[in-house]
Amino acid sequence: MGLTKSKMRKIEHKVERRVNHGHHTPRVSTFVHRPRRCFPSSATIELANGESRRMDQLSHGDEVLTINSRTGLTESSPIFFFGHRDSLPLEEFTCLTTSTNSTLCLTEDHFLVAAGNGEMELANAKFVRGGKIVVGMSVWEQKKNGDGGMMERSEVVKVEKRFEYGLWNPYTLENAMIVVNGVVASTHSAWFLDDVMPSAYDHLLPSIYEAALRPARAAYRLMGAEWAKSVQARLDLDTSAQESSGLIALLAHYAQLVASEAPAFASQIVSRLV
Repeated sequence: MGLTKSKMRKIEHKVERRVNHGHHTPRVSTFVHRPRRCFPSSATIELANGESRRMDQLSHGDEVLTINSRTGLTESSPIFFFGHRDSLPLEEFTCLTTSTNSTLCLTEDHFLVAAGNGEMELANAKFVRGGKIVVGMSVWEQKKNGDGGMMERSEVVKVEKRFEYGLWNPYTLENAMIVVNGVVASTHSAWFLDDVMPSAYDHLLPSIYEAALRPARAAYRLMGAEWAKSVQARLDLDTSAQESSGLIALLAHYAQLVASEAPAFASQIVSRLV
């Protein structure tokens, strides 16, 4: 007999109480999008060196495999930020299995790259939410014949709901597509425009959200991974930031953060000019 959502929540609460009682500090960040939309802790991401690493073992600056949407080829890019990094929650995920037996689990509002039967090129594919994937659609996978630099289409043969622990959402400095459990997925999920964007243009949201994060990417390029880690830690502890789901609130908090880091920014700029 399957577990209901209410029973799952009770289990989750027990885990949270047990961890807190043991004085362990969970790794938590919910700054970019407060609703829980990401990958589970057990999901693995492909690194640039060919290895795989669990989501809950990733850190800022880790070089991962990303997909260039224009060429369909893989490129290396560091992780510069996490929208979520939470080991504790027990959440419901949409899990799809492909014809090559790869399985990807993601929350229903997280995007991945999918296509109907008539679309043959990665560049022509559209972003689709995990909750809208159905059997018969195609996704892109990393080739299993040893050519890790190429992607190939694979048919979805099974879709099911499954409960998994953890919520992880890494963002990469370049490109917005990563390889998770061998399947190409977006780094983006639901955010501030979801309630106003017509459903016919839903597939455009990842590109818009990618553009919205350009200031944060510019800051990372200037300051580096250690600075990003310290900023992330501050955001993790800032409950007002965790409640900021609207664009105005997000930009206001971001502006405050940049202002507080102005001396460090100025120092870096001067050191590069000298």
